[in-house]
Amino acid sequence: MKLTGFILEHHSDIGTPLKEYTDNSANYLPDREKVIKYLKSGVVIFSWMGYVNDIDTGEPLVPDSYMTDGFYVWPNYLIHYYEKYPRFLLDTEFTDSMIKGKFKIRPSKIDIDSYCNSFLELTGWS
Repeated sequence: MKLTGFILEHHSDIGTPLKEYTDNSANYLPDREKVIKYLKSGVVIFSWMGYVNDIDTGEPLVPDSYMTDGFYVWPNYLIHYYEKYPRFLLDTEFTDSMIKGKFKIRPSKIDIDSYCNSFLELTGWS
């Protein structure tokens, strides 16, 4: 399990500053629609009551939840920022994994309880 797409302004303990994701001119995937569909098709492994606010506007965005493809785990808000910033840079290993898997997630192969427990241990939130 590997964490990806966590933004410092939302997760001060494990995130990367939003600016580092958005200040780039290369290494982005041109087929954004496939990436967005992939991110949206992730399996929710953990969520709780509450929502995340947009860093720029303060507006409520999405429920506070976390998704997986069976290896990578990303926060639900990643979808919003990826859609909002045309040159949002995702982790290269993550995008390579999407391409290798032909942008398909196989939910039936994901043990949600196991992933949730591993996620909580990895983040130190357990």
